[in-house]
Amino acid sequence: FFALGATILDMFAECGWRQGRSVAEVLASNSLIQLLEDTKLMQVAVPKGVVEVLQACFSANKLLTVGSIVELTTKLCLHSTPSTGDEMAAGRCANIRNSLGVALFDSGMLKQGHGKKDEATRCFEAARIQLEHAITAYRNDARSFNNLGAVKLTQGMVEEAKKYFDDALKADPDHASATFNLSLAQGR
Repeated sequence: FFALGATILDMFAECGWRQGRSVAEVLASNSLIQLLEDTKLMQVAVPKGVVEVLQACFSANKLLTVGSIVELTTKLCLHSTPSTGDEMAAGRCANIRNSLGVALFDSGMLKQGHGKKDEATRCFEAARIQLEHAITAYRNDARSFNNLGAVKLTQGMVEEAKKYFDDALKADPDHASATFNLSLAQGR
């Protein structure tokens, strides 16, 4: 969930790889609340719903669950659905949903590796939903298409997976992961 929080924070603050400082470095030198109040670092004001998601992502709370993060992020995205023609907002929404989808997929793979098939299935389904929302928000995001294809492939839906890998390659013909994943799907 740290990666999800880092993706969200990088959209609002002058940190992240583009600024030469990792989110972890920035958080090590400031508390999250101090960071959010620092007008030198913040590009725009952070909505209250985003603060809740960030606090959950960066907390060491052992009670933090996939479900609680999905609930917070879903609530956030419901209140910040981009309007037609707002490419920047659409990209942000897609980034949040894509990162959440990847976190859910990774959680599902971990659970599957521990023999928790039902829990893994729930994570894969939640990942699918988040990635479909990402694609709805921003129809030209190769990462979301590729990641949705990976979820579909894991769920055994090979033909659907191939379609999403093809869509990823239409959006970005040089997308290495989509090229690799498509070759895996074609081999099945």
